[in-house]
Amino acid sequence: MTHSDLLEWCVPLLLACLGTMFYFLKLPFGRSLGAAYFLSAVGFTLAIFPVPTTGGWIKVAIEDFFFLSGVAAFAHVLALRSGVHSPIRTLTIFTLLGTALAAVAIGYFDSLRLEAAGTTAICAAFTGIAAFALSKRMVHRIDKLLFAATVLFALNLVAQMTNIVLSADAHMTVTAWRDSPWAFALQLMGAIFGLVFAFIFILAIGLDVLETLRSESETDSLSGLLNRRGFTNRMDQRRHEVGVLLIADLDHFKRINDRYGHDAGDCIIAGIGTLITGMAGKDGFGARLGGEEFAVFMPSLLEPEILGERLRDALMRTRWPHPLNGVEVTISIGATRILPDERLPNAYRRADSFLYAAKDAGRNRVFSDGNQSAGFGDGRKWAIAAQ
Repeated sequence: MTHSDLLEWCVPLLLACLGTMFYFLKLPFGRSLGAAYFLSAVGFTLAIFPVPTTGGWIKVAIEDFFFLSGVAAFAHVLALRSGVHSPIRTLTIFTLLGTALAAVAIGYFDSLRLEAAGTTAICAAFTGIAAFALSKRMVHRIDKLLFAATVLFALNLVAQMTNIVLSADAHMTVTAWRDSPWAFALQLMGAIFGLVFAFIFILAIGLDVLETLRSESETDSLSGLLNRRGFTNRMDQRRHEVGVLLIADLDHFKRINDRYGHDAGDCIIAGIGTLITGMAGKDGFGARLGGEEFAVFMPSLLEPEILGERLRDALMRTRWPHPLNGVEVTISIGATRILPDERLPNAYRRADSFLYAAKDAGRNRVFSDGNQSAGFGDGRKWAIAAQ
């Protein structure tokens, strides 16, 4: 057995093993990815066997169908991972058109060059679609690595197609093609990129799992906000920004729980989580520090008491479902401005002292560095006391 023969069988076996791994490990998109490897493995396996003297175009068309289906399934998986709508209908249509082109190229024109160039061009187009989808979501380094590998695969296919058109004998037979350097290069690249993408996908899936675990460990499931740990980590990442810190506490929340039940209390926690998320926007973030205590950070130049008053007013205007119909839920807030490179504990202690001042002054009000809103007294004395 020659090296070429060994490579011929190694490629489909390798792809089949990778397909089995992805299909049965129950990984995200695992079945679709496993199908992509299986389809490609079938195509490479069929290509090993000789083409019959009669009806050879049928075998070639079937081979190309599996090759095209494998690359289409792969593009489908990459589109799903990128979070965009998968062009599955377009991929299916061009897979069928490519199969028909292969049948016509061999059966009618007897042109192996037309068949090989056409199939390779469609595979390159599929890979280009996948690369375009991936370009929409390159948040992490692994996304950029996957995008780069996909672009390289597409460029490799384009180079192969160009080489076939410019160099291959127009009258080359299918059998001669199988023994040519172009067929060997196709098999070699199939093995290399099959391994490369498998490695990247395994790495990406592992990192996705770690990111999910990290996110869950830093997120409060009831409110949808960060928890105390997540808030501390996020604040550390944004320590060079000037912004406003709000520390808030729901007023008489235990009474609400005791009177209306814990389900009603959970409804309020979830509701204020929604309010804080909307108020913070994409540039800020909020957290449930524990129980009925919340924190909000916003990179804003507005006065802290203005932002605190917005949250207080929005909560008072909220209409709650049964059994909270007509119940007015209020909140006390301590607000302060965070200076560049100021340590979070210092700002937190300052805002927390304003919060206790607001509660001591009668609750349902905002105390801040400069003044007090919706209450009596002078907030400035609390700023002095906090220093």
